[in-house]
Amino acid sequence: MSIKEQIIDQLKTKFTGVEPSILSRVAEKLSASVTSEIDVANQC
Repeated sequence: MSIKEQIIDQLKTKFTGVEPSILSRVAEKLSASVTSEIDVANQC
């Protein structure tokens, strides 16, 4: 699973009801600064 997919999963859990297209755009921005799974948990 890619970092972006992990971020999207975390965001879906945290922000239920938000459109997937919006979560995808946020994940794209965050994936530029996230390098590991630990960072995914900390950023989201």
